Amino acid sequence: MEQKKLSQHENLLGTNNLVVRQNRFDSEGIFHAEFDGKKFKIQNYSLFGLGIFSEEKLTENSNLDVVEIKCGNQHIVSLPFLVKRVKKADFGYEVGLEVVNGALPVETIMRIKDFNAVVSGLSEKENFYKNLPVEFKTTLLELGTRLEAYEKYVKSFSEKEFSNSMEFRESRDSLIEVVSTQIKVELDLALERMPKGFKQEKSEYFKPAFAYFREHMGKYMFQSPFTKRSYEKPRGYSGDYVMMTQIYANDNFASNWFGSCMEKAVQQFGEPSAVRNRSIYLSKKIVRKIKSAEADLKFLSVASGPAEEVKLAIAELSQDDLSRCEFTLLDQDEGALQFAQKSILEYAMSQNKKIRLKLLNQGIKEVLIQGLGTNKYDMIYSAGLFDYFTDVVATRACKMLSKHLGVRGELVIGNFNIETTNWFGMLAFFDWSLILRGEEDFKRLFKFEGTKMTIESEQNRINLFCCITF
Repeated sequence: MEQKKLSQHENLLGTNNLVVRQNRFDSEGIFHAEFDGKKFKIQNYSLFGLGIFSEEKLTENSNLDVVEIKCGNQHIVSLPFLVKRVKKADFGYEVGLEVVNGALPVETIMRIKDFNAVVSGLSEKENFYKNLPVEFKTTLLELGTRLEAYEKYVKSFSEKEFSNSMEFRESRDSLIEVVSTQIKVELDLALERMPKGFKQEKSEYFKPAFAYFREHMGKYMFQSPFTKRSYEKPRGYSGDYVMMTQIYANDNFASNWFGSCMEKAVQQFGEPSAVRNRSIYLSKKIVRKIKSAEADLKFLSVASGPAEEVKLAIAELSQDDLSRCEFTLLDQDEGALQFAQKSILEYAMSQNKKIRLKLLNQGIKEVLIQGLGTNKYDMIYSAGLFDYFTDVVATRACKMLSKHLGVRGELVIGNFNIETTNWFGMLAFFDWSLILRGEEDFKRLFKFEGTKMTIESEQNRINLFCCITF
């Protein structure tokens, strides 16, 4: 019996009944083969073969004395091949080539492919960033240089040995105070130097500018837990109850000293300060309403989050006042309600007081469609929800909530001010995208027949409040 002639790779791998094939790798359109004066696209490759595409039919079992494999103009290797398989395909033929003598430098080919992907990525990135103003890039380069120097200094200081825990705490706290103040100065200067084109709404620069900023500044900025959470949005949006709690705490709870410096610096921006101020504003409004009335009162917080204002109100009210009140918290996030309930009740107990608290786990879409049944409230307020509503939805929400006001009830709608100076920083640092509004917007959206409107604000006028009564 005539013995079957074995191919090169069959000789190398053995002649048992188990067919073993070398791994094949996708060329991803990067490599091509050249022979007989023509160029052929390589579809895949392995240690002993190539898969190519040919518009012309090649002859099976024919020899190709010299096949050059290239990446662009870069020569990789030249080897003899045998045409092993020819299969008809759309617009041509899929051809399998087998190395006649030797093997393909697979590792080299793979490294070239990986490196080509890096180069291609750099080119795409350069095109994405090419229209960014030089002034913007220079500003970030200078800012990055300074932050890098601050980080090195803080790290070296944190590695010092301290004689006792008191010296450690005092040294750490004083360092964080000094460095955070200077970081805030640097961030403010960088924002002031942003080109005028960045001040235009929906600027063409926005998307590449924010990507460029985070690529170069993220390693510093995201050491701040608040900034990192706002950007990553683990609960689907920036202003979740955990982020709000971080703002209210305004504490140095980062994982390292420089992170604490960065946290303290960004917490000094007007927007986090406005969040803290608005809880004070709302608590004072609640307290005034309770103290000016003798009857029982019902309050509703829409998109309540951690409801910090309720805790502040508890501190100012007597038990007799609290006994006349019922507070309802409405939020689509069950976790927010659970946190608020625990936090408020624990705080009330610490003050030797009791409070009537109800929880409504409902989405705002459901409220807009179905309302809140027959419930009536003496004050309905929403501090951080309308910033995410389009004008149409904001008006509809206002009308729906107004239906649930009792006699002489008041609806309070909070919104970040359109005159907020740091809106670019909010987007670049925190990826905190809000619909900003001003007094004229309030009048346009929420002025209904038979209502009275006053417009108030927290102390820095970053958060405005539209107060509507009937």
